[in-house]
Amino acid sequence: FAQENGTNLKLQAAIASRRVGDIQFHLGRIDEADKAYRKAIEFYEAAEVSGDDITKDLAVVEVYTQLVQVNARQGNMAVAMATQQKTRQIIERNPKLKSSEQGRYALAVLFNNL
Repeated sequence: FAQENGTNLKLQAAIASRRVGDIQFHLGRIDEADKAYRKAIEFYEAAEVSGDDITKDLAVVEVYTQLVQVNARQGNMAVAMATQQKTRQIIERNPKLKSSEQGRYALAVLFNNL
């Protein structure tokens, strides 16, 4: 129970950090958005979910996609392109995500953002 609760708290913290990043991004506070998105990724990566679940990888892909936009707005195109490649690899290494409708959509959004 404690382990399950800890994982749930990490997922909730990830979701909250992502929302903070979204708000900061829309307010034009790009550096703060960058920090919040990176914190969200840390929380997502620390959370453990069942192996068949694509939800965690999909959420990480979506946050990295936002980071691509942040990097581009900061003028860091090389970093943005590297982040885009890393994000694509996350999709590629998860066959269920890659073949899912959500995964294909996330890939299209990723490529559309740069």
